[in-house]
Amino acid sequence: PLNPGGGFASKFQLVAAKAMKALKKGHAFRLVGHFAGYSAIKPCEQVLGATVYKKKGSYACFFKPERDCEEGHGKGEASDQEASKAASTRFQSLSKAEEAALYHALEAYLFRLNDDTIEQFRVRQTHVGFDENRNLPL
Repeated sequence: PLNPGGGFASKFQLVAAKAMKALKKGHAFRLVGHFAGYSAIKPCEQVLGATVYKKKGSYACFFKPERDCEEGHGKGEASDQEASKAASTRFQSLSKAEEAALYHALEAYLFRLNDDTIEQFRVRQTHVGFDENRNLPL
């Protein structure tokens, strides 16, 4: 579970740091649970459905799945396992600068908004008077 305190960004940074720690040890990770005060809310449960909300958490309420296999890819073929092992080995020899860059890339990857979240931003954009034809910088 994520420690209380701080805003959403600090909670998200903590998630990315814990994911990096797992990757550095050669382990996969899965995001489960809730961002207390942000996604542990009734609308997320309604969007995801009670079973998914309780079993997997509410990360998917706002973001795309953290793993391709959530979308039917990456079924654990030998080539996937070999690539994973090679990446894990390479991870161990990263410089601090490379590790920091990888952390930022992981953070950006995890922060990929899902289509519903983007649509909610578009609705709010229109509501506050922005040009509805203006593309969001996503």
